[in-house]
Amino acid sequence: MKSPQVATERYATNSAKAFLEGEQNLTWITRVLEHSGLTRDWTAEILHPLATYGDPGRAQELFAWLATANW
Repeated sequence: MKSPQVATERYATNSAKAFLEGEQNLTWITRVLEHSGLTRDWTAEILHPLATYGDPGRAQELFAWLATANW
C-alpha cells in the first residue's frame, strides 16, 4: 500500500503533465498544486524532472509561477 505522501506526489506530477500537455490551464494547475498539501519547495523539487516535458512555453510558465508562488 502506498503512503498518502506518495499518492499526493503522483497526483501533483500527473496534474502537471496534464497542464504541460495542454489539457488544462495555468489557473487549474496552480490551484491543484496549492491545495495538494505539499510545500512549494517540495513541489518544485518533484516537478523538476518535468522541466523539459511537453510544451516549453507552458513549462516556463509553470516553473516561473513555482519560483514566485507563496503557499
